[in-house]
Amino acid sequence: MTVKRLLFPVFIFLISILYSQNLKEIARWPNGTSNCIGTNGSNLVFVSNGSAVDILDISTSTNPALVSRILLKGGKAIDIDYLDNILYVLTNFRGIYIYDITEPRNPVLLSNYDIGDVPNRIKISGNYLFASYNDNGFTIIDVSNPSSPQDVSSVSLSGEQYGIFIRDTLAFVASTWSGLYVINIKNPRSPAAIGNCRTYDTAYDVYVQGDYAYVADYSGIEVIDIRDVTNMTSAKRLYLDGEILRIIGDGSDLIYVASLDAGVQEINITTAPDIHFARQYNKVKAWDVDKTRSLLFVASYNQGSNILETAYQDSIQYVAGYGGGYSTLDISVDDNYLYAANWENGLYVIDLSAENYPTVVEHIPSLDRSYSVAVQENALYLSDGKGFLRKFDCTNPTELKEIGYFDFSRQVPSYFTRIGEKYAYSGGGFNGWYAIGKYGVDRLRAAMYWSGSEVDVNKFYVYKDTLLLVPAASYGLILVNIVDTSNVFTVGKYYEDYISVSAAFTDGHYAYTNNGNYFYILDISDPSNPSLVSSYNTGNDIYDIFVENGTAYIANGYNGLLIMDVTNPSNPRVLESYMDINGKTRSLIVKDGKIYVAAGENGVYIFSWGETGVSDKKTPIPTKLRLLQNYPNPFNPTTTISYSIPAFRGKQSLNVTLDVYNTLGEKVATLVNKAQAPGNYSVRFDASNLPSGVYFYRLRAGSFLATKKMILMK
Repeated sequence: MTVKRLLFPVFIFLISILYSQNLKEIARWPNGTSNCIGTNGSNLVFVSNGSAVDILDISTSTNPALVSRILLKGGKAIDIDYLDNILYVLTNFRGIYIYDITEPRNPVLLSNYDIGDVPNRIKISGNYLFASYNDNGFTIIDVSNPSSPQDVSSVSLSGEQYGIFIRDTLAFVASTWSGLYVINIKNPRSPAAIGNCRTYDTAYDVYVQGDYAYVADYSGIEVIDIRDVTNMTSAKRLYLDGEILRIIGDGSDLIYVASLDAGVQEINITTAPDIHFARQYNKVKAWDVDKTRSLLFVASYNQGSNILETAYQDSIQYVAGYGGGYSTLDISVDDNYLYAANWENGLYVIDLSAENYPTVVEHIPSLDRSYSVAVQENALYLSDGKGFLRKFDCTNPTELKEIGYFDFSRQVPSYFTRIGEKYAYSGGGFNGWYAIGKYGVDRLRAAMYWSGSEVDVNKFYVYKDTLLLVPAASYGLILVNIVDTSNVFTVGKYYEDYISVSAAFTDGHYAYTNNGNYFYILDISDPSNPSLVSSYNTGNDIYDIFVENGTAYIANGYNGLLIMDVTNPSNPRVLESYMDINGKTRSLIVKDGKIYVAAGENGVYIFSWGETGVSDKKTPIPTKLRLLQNYPNPFNPTTTISYSIPAFRGKQSLNVTLDVYNTLGEKVATLVNKAQAPGNYSVRFDASNLPSGVYFYRLRAGSFLATKKMILMK
């Protein structure tokens, strides 16, 4: 079990077992970082793609075709190896997944084997799989029966173990600050370290050919004489640009290294140990590299996977690319299209109609970093870097047209955007918060502005163009009255010692927020004096909250998705928990019975809940009459009044009246006058024809009676 999973609270794990029967993943757009890549030596390439491994057919190298997609459960691929129609995928959370890909269009999972601790690399040779670890380990696993892997033995080494190369009965292991180890694996049940040679820099990978081992050690290649593995010596060092993480060869006079800063570099080893730099392709960040024939396959992290051609005499040429996601920070859904703000990679528009393989149909590059997206009525707003909120016409989602922008006038990015009834709203960090007329084009203008001293406005929530909730980290939750665009002011604040607020939502009477990993429900019927109703420890930091019909949906960081019943605000309870989302869940939305969760580098997960895609829980019948404070209050000119009608002596309904009176006791409006069944109700009051002042609203239901005061401020 990995270190991170050891940190997950046990009670959350138990909850996921007890309550995850109805919550089902129905689709995924997994596109994210590409960390590793491999081939079958001929026509197939295996590409890590966020929370998936995609199998590509490269029969036509200029047009790699998706053959099938393996969706990983709770982990992303960090290394891949292949032998005899068996694909081995090492994940960062769930150990090794082993697939039979005899039929590439239908990969069959043979087993999932948790190899423990924090593994880094794998290498398959014959009947054995060799794995290296962060914490001083090198392990041998018997995979002669891929459906039932078995631990064989392990060797403790100093340093953190990474790249592995197997030759005959020897395993060569790159061991960060300890350099190169050689392990005798003639008897896999009794391996032994028999040699070690320090390298100049941090050793990450190794390739062996002839009398030499070539070690990629971050700042170059260390050439080590291995004719006597018990007494190895450094024969040559070649300094290279960039951060060198991987090295490969195919038995020819050329080897290749993957560099984060310098792309792929070709090294001539004809006269080894006197090797020299030959060529490079520096237009991608190279995290991993593999080779088949004259083609190089490069995993380029946030630039997807790339195919390069080495057959040209003077240069390495780009042939084709695949994928290219990075970190999905925010999402919006409209009709059958998903819009994903993908940080440095910009905005993606994904057609969800083909649920097996949601397809990218449009891509808008970022000016700097795309943080947030909101779509409504054929208008799309994108929070981008460089201080801009960008507006697009999305009448045709496959061909977005940029039609306007809001300039923050400073080099502070627009971090977050949402669309209300009248305005598009954007948060600009320490630049403050703006409301922009949502029907404008070209250079957009702000209708209102708010800034709190030293408050970094990232996420926020706007309720019916009347109340702004700002999660202000260590400053608590700030409530801002935005009823009057000419008089925007802070109306209230919830604060306690050591608070850290990162998410907020409200239905008008309650605010749903957090303090780190605690889910808070606040009573804000009086926005000037928010009070804590209840709290619940979710086990991990909360990044987003969405509440609908008495249900709270929580993006629970590394704990995935948490769903809670909040119909009784004083006693929230867990309904569902889904932890098999690798990485942080950053934001979520619920629409048309589906739950969409943005999972950073691992794309977007889509869930249904119950047979119809929504919860089948029943809202409890109220046990007492309850008349809530109107919201907003003060108001101008509309407000909402909510109330609860209890069951009374088995009656199916009660006669209900809701009237409004002025201070003279004169009735000025009747909002409800009819029989109503037990339940929760809301009614909208429009006071456009009344003067400013204090008013009272009275609820009568059978023999029950309740009255509250409200203020109309024009």
